[in-house]
Amino acid sequence: MLVEIQPPWKIYFDGSSYREGPGTGVVFFTSYGEVLLYSLALTLHCSNNIAEYQALLLGVEIAIDMNGHLYFLVATEYFTKWEEAISLREVKKENVPNFIRVNIIYYFNIRRYILIDNGKPFDNKLMTKICDLFCFKQQNSSMYYAAANGLTEAFNKALFILLKKVVSKSKRDWYEIMGEALWEYRTTYHMPIQETPYSLIYGVEVVLPLKCPIPLLRLAI
Repeated sequence: MLVEIQPPWKIYFDGSSYREGPGTGVVFFTSYGEVLLYSLALTLHCSNNIAEYQALLLGVEIAIDMNGHLYFLVATEYFTKWEEAISLREVKKENVPNFIRVNIIYYFNIRRYILIDNGKPFDNKLMTKICDLFCFKQQNSSMYYAAANGLTEAFNKALFILLKKVVSKSKRDWYEIMGEALWEYRTTYHMPIQETPYSLIYGVEVVLPLKCPIPLLRLAI
């Protein structure tokens, strides 16, 4: 099991006033390099300074609408490629132990090893306490461990692509529909494992909504 916290997003904003009218623009850079663009035309003529100030307000408003969710906490099961992910408003030392306990141990079972990156949220007394409580070992990832290198990064790119498909046009509720994106990822056939992560975890294929009208023994039971 590999657990990582992704870095925060970055925001850039600018505004300017032209003869045709003032406008503002805001750019968000996600933790894995994707770009979200927002622009707004102002109805009242104003100076460049006022336009830049309006761009700042627009960026803050969008960030607030995102409810402050700027971080990802991601766990990958190495064999099945099953992914667990949550969004976080801020990184606290209790985030990781709670995530491991609630999203991994309570749903599945106790892992023998959990491989983590070298971030500070993983190196604290709470992590040591939960390792002792559930009797698993915590190991730091190595840049020379080719089998796991890039595993979480590859999932991050796939998750962002899925989020762009299911997110609303405003692009502001991505953290609310992450479960849908994860479900699509888990039920999709993956070439490296020649199966879906869902089938490897549960031993059967998922019953998709489009199969519900078809008479199936699993649905009858």
